[in-house]
Amino acid sequence: MKLHTLKLFLLFCLAVLSACDTQPTKTDYESIDEARSATQMQTTLSEEAAHFLELAEDSDSEETQMAYRAKAGKLYVDAGEIKQAKNQLDILKEQTAYESSTNKANSDYATATILLLSAEIAVAEKNILLANQLISEIKPVTADQKVSLQELKANYDYISGEYMSAVNRRVKLNSSLRDEKSKNRNSQKIWAVLSSMPTAQLASQHSKLLANNNYLHLTVE
Repeated sequence: MKLHTLKLFLLFCLAVLSACDTQPTKTDYESIDEARSATQMQTTLSEEAAHFLELAEDSDSEETQMAYRAKAGKLYVDAGEIKQAKNQLDILKEQTAYESSTNKANSDYATATILLLSAEIAVAEKNILLANQLISEIKPVTADQKVSLQELKANYDYISGEYMSAVNRRVKLNSSLRDEKSKNRNSQKIWAVLSSMPTAQLASQHSKLLANNNYLHLTVE
């Protein structure tokens, strides 16, 4: 999703949602459709995770293996398969413990990789204190890790009730995402955050946006 389209999307979402005095009541059919859609998404995420694990097994580079396992672990978290994510975290820790290389850059990369996945799991389990501690210790080495850290912070903001902070992070993050699949998922998560905001807060944010048309522009600079 392009940046100007994302801005209009956010304005539209805030306008529509804040116009509602109460949350609409879902019919049984709508609830069934949403449950089916969620199940399909979980299946898709799990399949992508399995694909990354295959790539990890076929890789000769330890750093590449770690990167693929970390991606798989994050996808398992997004799919709600925390046990699978923890399995990948344990493998990453073992791989780091037995790594013979003394290269500091590799060590820093491994540490950041493990902390990122550990924090993702803590956020998924709504362990705010642990997640905050882990996030404070993360020092990303690569561009991908920096992007992952911003996604993680957006997720942390969400479980902490800082909804607009989560939205702002994801708006800024959009330009750093490399593929359309990632951009689309980012937009879906923005919508999910907005949809979960209390009506009064939505109305307040909508008023602020109308008073300052440059608000969303500033968030993506």
